[in-house]
Amino acid sequence: MKIQRTINAVIGTVYDRRTITTVAKGKGDSIDKNIAVRLSEISGPSVHMYSAPKRTLISWYKAYQNNLKKQKWIEEINKPFEKPSTMKKIFHRITNK
Repeated sequence: MKIQRTINAVIGTVYDRRTITTVAKGKGDSIDKNIAVRLSEISGPSVHMYSAPKRTLISWYKAYQNNLKKQKWIEEINKPFEKPSTMKKIFHRITNK
C-alpha cells in the first residue's frame, strides 16, 4: 500500500507542476489558472529549466509532500469501506455453498 501511495503522489506531483508551468507559459483555460494559483501557493511558482536546479527540486518536493498528504487523506476516507458489510457477508455465504 505504501508503494502505491508513493507512486500516486509522484504522478500527482508531476501533473501539478506541469499545470503550473503550462499556465505560466500563457496556455490553459480559466479553470487551469485558478488551479495553478492554488498550487503555486503550496509548492511555489513555475520554475523553468533556466532556473537553479535546487529551486526546482525544492518546489517539486513541496508538491510531493502535499500530494502524499492528499493520498493519506484519501486512504483515511476509504478505510470504512474496506470492511465487508453484513449484506455482503450474507450474500457470500448464500452463493458459495
